[in-house]
Formats: sequence, C-alpha cells, structure tokens
Amino acid sequence: MAQLPPSDLHAAIDLRFADNTTENITPEITRAMLHDLVDSLGAARAPSAYTVSLSNGKTAGTLKSGDVIAAGTPYDDTFFRRVLVEAIYPTYVPASLSLAQSASQEGEVGESVANVLTASFSPGDAGALSAIRIVKNGGQISTGGTSSPFSRNSNVVRVLGSIVFQAFASYAAGPVKLVPPANKADTRPPAIRNPDAPQAAETDLASNPVQLVGYYRLFFGPAAGAALDSAAVRALPLSQLTSTGNTGQLSTGTSATRFALVLPPGRQLLSVTDIDNQNLNLTAKYVAQPTISVNDAAGQPVAGYTPYVLSTATPYTSSARHVFTYA
Repeated sequence: MAQLPPSDLHAAIDLRFADNTTENITPEITRAMLHDLVDSLGAARAPSAYTVSLSNGKTAGTLKSGDVIAAGTPYDDTFFRRVLVEAIYPTYVPASLSLAQSASQEGEVGESVANVLTASFSPGDAGALSAIRIVKNGGQISTGGTSSPFSRNSNVVRVLGSIVFQAFASYAAGPVKLVPPANKADTRPPAIRNPDAPQAAETDLASNPVQLVGYYRLFFGPAAGAALDSAAVRALPLSQLTSTGNTGQLSTGTSATRFALVLPPGRQLLSVTDIDNQNLNLTAKYVAQPTISVNDAAGQPVAGYTPYVLSTATPYTSSARHVFTYA
C-alpha cells in the first residue's frame, strides 16, 4: 500500500488550507482521507501521457506548464508529492566588489599623497574570480589581479577637484542549486546578480568609487609683520580647507595689532563679529587688500588670494574671538 508520512501530509495541508476556510474538516480527518485516496490509487498508473497546461506562470505542486506526466506513471507517494507539495526555489547571493583607500579623501591642493587602493571581491554564489583591475579617472592603472583582496599603490598630487578610482572584476558562473522537495537542479535561466536565478558569469562588475579631493586653504590670525606675501600668509597661526564650511574663528591674543584673513581665489569676506565684546560688527574694519599669490602645498603659486586686514592702535588687553563668514 502506498503511504504518505504524517509530517509530509501535514505540511501539504498547511500549504493548501492555511486560510482555514474548509469547514468541519480537521487535519486528522484530512490525513485519513488522503491515506484512503493513496491506498485506493496506489496500484493505479497514468493510462497515457499528460502535458501540464497552466496559465500565467501558475504551478501545481512542482509541476509547471509544459511538464509531462508520462504514461504509466504510478500514483504513489512520489507522484502526490510532485502534485501537492510546492517546489521551494532557492535564492542566490550575488557577487560583490568593494574598493577602499588608505589616504584621507580631502586635503590641500598640491599635497603629495601615498595612497594604497584595495579591491575586495566576494563571490557569493557566483563562480571564481578571473580578473580584477583598478582605474583612475577612467584610465587603467593596474591589471593582472586574479585573487582577492587585490592591492595597488597610487601616489598622486592632489588637484583642485577630484581624482576618482574604481575597481572592476570578472568572474565565472556559479553552481546550480537543487530545488526541493524533488531535489532536482534549478532550471531557471542564469542571470547576472539576480538573487532569484543561478548566477551567470559577468565581465567588469564595478565597485564603489573612491576619490581624492583637493581644496584650497584659507589662512588667518595675528600677522607678525607689515608685509603679506606667500611666506607670511602660510606662517599665519590658523588655517582651514574650504571644505570645512564657510565660517571660521580668529583669536587675537594680547600682543598683536594687525590681524589678517586671507581667502583663496573666488572667495569673499561676508562678516566679522567680535563675540567677546558685545558682538561688535567688525566687517568694515577688515579692509580688503590687493590680491596676492600664495603657494599651495606643493610650493606652486596660486594667484588670486585676497587678504583682509584689521589694524588696531594697541593690542587687545584680553584675547578676543573674531568669528567670520565668507562665500
């Protein structure tokens, strides 16, 4: 006599009657009914071949449209599992690629940067890595990688703007998983990085981009001498990159009588407030001077810096903070 194990039958009942809309039929009665059905049909076989025809991608258990139930197929446990128990298609983990760098993203124009780029490939359920490369601003700088992680040095000088790096990896197709309950091979067409299909091979999977960004530096603080040239500007005690925002704070100290805010090309002073002396507006007292050239981090002159200078008759008796904004 053909048998259906109670656990399998219970799973089938749960699948088909999860909404509990069938009235007056308990799981025990349903199991008994199905056992009787299998018992009565156990010796029977399909008299002829049947081609499954289902619309809109529907399935009947593990059967889908176009499947054939061969003539002579026995109506046994295997048959009922095939018809009553739905196929559980596996999911796949797509491959991924990431790129990291050792250097800080932001810095001053002209700064020399020793940068180590590291590309890391994770195959997931795809196949083996076959090639990996790294590009800078679209131009290839490193090839020949066949293992992960893949690291290369890229020593550059920061420019005004961005230098962009990205990695690309190629890999083989991954293995096909089995589909329970029949445990037959997944027949869905392979696709690239689709979690609902076997993983196809891919050429040049792109990583996240990383970049080195160069900014001009502004300089400010008590000025030691009357002249403001490149050396004097870079000797001012405070400085910051334009990327840090459009505000800054100058501390006067108690010995100087001349204070300078030196802004890079294309920037202008908007306001200066002495927050330690009743929020006194000092904007008009910081007088714009003729533009000068100031060397960048590499010692190359950058034209168009504008000094704004405040002169006082005597030093401050206690240090004051001048908060300034610029655009």
